[in-house]
Amino acid sequence: MNISCSLVDPNIILTDKMPLGSDGHLTPEYDTVLQSAGLYPWFWDFNKNQIHLTTNLLDLLELTDLKDSNLYSFIFSQLERKDAQHFFRILKSIIRMKKIEEKNFRLKKRTGKVSPWLRISGTFLKKKGQIYGAVGHVRNINELVNQEDSLEENREFLNTLINLVPLPIYYKNQSGQFQFYNNAYSKILRLSVDEIHGKTVYDIYDRDQAEILSRDDNKLMQKQDVQIFERKVRFRDGRIRDFIIHKTPDYSRKDGRVKGLAGFMLDVTDQKSASRRITRLMDIKELVLEINHAILSIPDLESLLEFILKKIPRVIEGADCGTILLNHNGMLTVTASFGYIMDKTETFSFPLNTSFMIKENQGLPEKAVIINNIQQVISSGNHTPLLPTKSGKTVHSFMGSPIIRNGHTLGLFSLDSFSNNIFTEDDIEVMNYLNEQLAVILDKQELYQEVLGLSRFDSLTGLSNRHFFQEQAHAALNRAGRTGQKLIIVLADLDSLKSVNDFWGHDAGDAMIMTFSRLLKESFRDSDILGRLGGDEFTGVFHDTNRDDLEVRFNSFRETPPSFPVTGGSVSCRFSFGTALYPDDSSSLDELIKIADMNMYRMKEAGKQQRGVVTMEFLLNEKKG
Repeated sequence: MNISCSLVDPNIILTDKMPLGSDGHLTPEYDTVLQSAGLYPWFWDFNKNQIHLTTNLLDLLELTDLKDSNLYSFIFSQLERKDAQHFFRILKSIIRMKKIEEKNFRLKKRTGKVSPWLRISGTFLKKKGQIYGAVGHVRNINELVNQEDSLEENREFLNTLINLVPLPIYYKNQSGQFQFYNNAYSKILRLSVDEIHGKTVYDIYDRDQAEILSRDDNKLMQKQDVQIFERKVRFRDGRIRDFIIHKTPDYSRKDGRVKGLAGFMLDVTDQKSASRRITRLMDIKELVLEINHAILSIPDLESLLEFILKKIPRVIEGADCGTILLNHNGMLTVTASFGYIMDKTETFSFPLNTSFMIKENQGLPEKAVIINNIQQVISSGNHTPLLPTKSGKTVHSFMGSPIIRNGHTLGLFSLDSFSNNIFTEDDIEVMNYLNEQLAVILDKQELYQEVLGLSRFDSLTGLSNRHFFQEQAHAALNRAGRTGQKLIIVLADLDSLKSVNDFWGHDAGDAMIMTFSRLLKESFRDSDILGRLGGDEFTGVFHDTNRDDLEVRFNSFRETPPSFPVTGGSVSCRFSFGTALYPDDSSSLDELIKIADMNMYRMKEAGKQQRGVVTMEFLLNEKKG
């Protein structure tokens, strides 16, 4: 398609009838109609080298002084040079591109006056394949530009205002593409404008996270209701943050359909972390109190460590399994565990220096370490495999620490999880603290046992003291109450302890006490509870027997009492006793002891009447007789 003339200096023709083409004109009335719509027609006849303009257009441009009828000279005479050159660049681009595109412009007269914003548009006219002219119109878009400027100013103000908001804010269209977002959203994503605009969640997050967020959006679109919920969000760089997300649909005013959705995100990670930290500190404090109590109430080390280990998931939530391995001459053996098959732990042992924690760390770490993808680490490093778990699940994360005290490695403490990347720096801090407690417990175990013995057992006889006996007896009564078991309470009192002390001294009295306590310990089961209440008083709680049989047995001890040596011979260890039956006589320990004490008192009084005054000769001859 060729243009039939070159761009020369055309003549300007003012007319009240604008040619539509070669076949007709626009009437003045129609021109008026166009003017009311803000349109001012023009026609360029390339063959005649004429541009037809209406006087209305010149009035709009305020270019009424038409002394020179040539376009170039007229334009250069009326406009500032820069604007005149801009005007002709538009015309040249039309001829060169053979295409009339809409162009917005405004003109500044030499007088300094500026025209309104205008938009020129049109189309080429052709006949027999030849372009012979162009027709179009100039439109007054000043009001539209002013509105757009105002809208842009409002938009910029809104952007500035929203960017001042520290919360991440965004808007998506119905297809899920991000159309708007503030600086806070870009910052939290750590992405640039080009990486967000027009993209979807599948372009920004990993697939699993994108699926979750997309599902949330679809629910919102369907229910068309405001959503407020908490969500843990994983970003592509591995960060995990906790958010409260607020979303609302954007409705069309015309038909009410959902056009998109707007949302903002409140990052509550630090608040939740602080809350979890406070809760964890409270749990740790409670756990330490329980450990301190357990030290005094659990006699053997293995049971104590087992108790501590099973309590740890309360303060380290990701721990599914755990072990405490103690060092015996360079060999690590499992002393306590949870989550692993017990019969496997009993035979599990390996040299300390072959531990994968030590080998992977290239030496013994001073503090707790985390090893993720533990199965891969074990297989690639030819390490000792982990024990089989009770649940049958595979361990993926490991957190362990050596138990060190005064430079000596006492053992290893480890926690394991079925999830990968589950343990955190906070968990390491807690584990290090618990590890210190374990080190103290192991280092001071003998002292604990000694203190424990002093607090529980009578130093002379090794029987439970009054306090510990009452604690054991109460527990036995509670247990019997749940199972419907009967228990027998026995109270025994040595008949002549005061006389022995008076005649032969307290060493002889101690011998009498130890002789009787030895009789009790050798005659009854470890599961029976035996105690010395003080002085010459002894007691016991017996199960799985009946009252008559137990009384027969104690009477046989009275008939053939054991003896102990004193100066001049030996003295029989005679005693009186009384019994009470739980729950027939009472369900109260204090009441049962009172009943047994009254029964014992009657036996003792009967013996006194039979023996009369007790002398040294009587005691020595009593054995003979």
